[in-house]
Amino acid sequence: MLTIDSSPAYLGSLVASKVASSPVQVCIHGHFYQPPRENPFTGQIPREIGAEPYANFNEKINAECYRPNALAGNFERMSFNLGPTLAAWVEQHDPETYRLIIESDRRNYERFGYGTALAQNYNHVILPLAKPADARLQIEWGVQDFERRFGHKPEGMWLAETGASTWVLDMLAQAGLKFVILAPWQADVSSVETIDPARRALLQSRLRQHIIDQWHAEADRTHAEKGLADSSLPESDLMNLVAARLPLLPPRLPEPYDVSEAYLVELAEGRSIVAFFYNGKLSGDISFSQEATADADRYAQEWLLPEVNPAKLEAHQPQLLLIATDGELYGHHQPYRDHFLQYLTTFAIKDNGMTLTFPSRYLRENPPGRRIQIHDNSSWSCHHGVERWSRGCYCTPGDSSWKGILRQACDLLSVEVDRLYAEFAPLLLRDPDKALREFLPVWQQVQPVETFMQTHLQEGQASQRDLAVRLLRSQFYKHQMYTSCAWFFEDIDRIEPKNALAAAAIIFRLLHRRLPADLRQRFEQTLTQARSQQTGLDGSQLYRRGLQWAAKNGLLARTDPTTDPAPLLKPTELPSPSDPSEEAVA
Repeated sequence: MLTIDSSPAYLGSLVASKVASSPVQVCIHGHFYQPPRENPFTGQIPREIGAEPYANFNEKINAECYRPNALAGNFERMSFNLGPTLAAWVEQHDPETYRLIIESDRRNYERFGYGTALAQNYNHVILPLAKPADARLQIEWGVQDFERRFGHKPEGMWLAETGASTWVLDMLAQAGLKFVILAPWQADVSSVETIDPARRALLQSRLRQHIIDQWHAEADRTHAEKGLADSSLPESDLMNLVAARLPLLPPRLPEPYDVSEAYLVELAEGRSIVAFFYNGKLSGDISFSQEATADADRYAQEWLLPEVNPAKLEAHQPQLLLIATDGELYGHHQPYRDHFLQYLTTFAIKDNGMTLTFPSRYLRENPPGRRIQIHDNSSWSCHHGVERWSRGCYCTPGDSSWKGILRQACDLLSVEVDRLYAEFAPLLLRDPDKALREFLPVWQQVQPVETFMQTHLQEGQASQRDLAVRLLRSQFYKHQMYTSCAWFFEDIDRIEPKNALAAAAIIFRLLHRRLPADLRQRFEQTLTQARSQQTGLDGSQLYRRGLQWAAKNGLLARTDPTTDPAPLLKPTELPSPSDPSEEAVA
């Protein structure tokens, strides 16, 4: 049997010897995203304790991460997604950084015909937990937002928390997306199968022969342990042994799972999408080990090279080392790691005989040779599937049962929002589904509502324009209510869950005359069962405190759809609550 030296020194020399056409490619993906911190009533982020000397964490992270990485040119050398809500904030508050990020993708698009940026589902909703119609809108809005910002169609999409199910991937394929990045444990490793029939048959033959060879070796060892003079069984006995065991072999033997390649996921009606699975060890170490990111050259030599598959290297087969992390790692979670990323992507990878790439490029050069299925209801940040965002699990400390209660309350309201839209929108809008898909520019305040209504409002319904806008805006607040961050952390008395409650309060304001009379009571009664471990307040109290704060400061009227959505308040116009805990009503 061939023994291959897998030491970093040997691998380094071996890769370097083939640097002209290195089969080892490295891709670093950064998931750049922040929970929407804007108070839904004011449109502004309240002052946040812990962000000092900055007013809030968006400003702090922008100064420590987004701006330095943009100035260093790192976005041009990495795969990345820029969450739509974060992109809107950067666009408004740091236009120069925003311009640099957009141009980094555009330069690659002009050079190669495809960029380095991925889209993201719009509100960072956990799609396997969403209604199919809502999941489709999240995908379509994410694509729309990407096209408006980057000027071309996205080829891939980053799913919130990589939350995925097969039906979600099918929706991505229907939207024209070509690939997705997932965690290695989201793959159903038992389903790996070579696509080409001839190659599949050859591999199955080799796998069967490998098992037979193991049986031979096991039989010889057993024979020798009995103290027999001849340590090898007669050939006839071996043949009989194999013949007896052959029926035990399944018709199809499992193929080895290897994250250094892309896989085809076959979907309904002949559709398909490519799944990249990131390297768990490399991604985990670069995320949580400061030692790993202290020196880019050392990282390339002592972390990247040991992950190279030497057998593939000897056979000159392509392999991809894909690293996926929160983008905020580079400068915010770990200070000065923007410099690490700059040197790694500019020098260290190339100097150690590897090639920098990104998914669209790798996919064109190396189309999948094997197919795979995924585990439904899986994600990258919960090893219990998606329970972190549904009913709670041990991924967050303490009692997480409040998560299921919060979702139950949101579901009560969501059902009625959808019922009203299904009942009234067909009477007011020419095509209710199309109108909802195309309302995004109005929501983002880049298109006047009157322009939108000229296209979508039915003739003779001008008097009902206000109701049409209420129905549409309620749908958007419903999606905002389900932003994953509301369920991600350990306590309900945080800015993220309170933002979900504020979105719910605005929905009640928009639709209150048409909602069931007892809905608010049922909503609040459900919330009383969710209690903060930190402050002792229950969800209903948090909801009411936020609503009272908004009413006291005259903010409720801003949610009424008069013409366009109310403009964002200027920081100088923000009310200063007497109770600091009320400041983040959302």
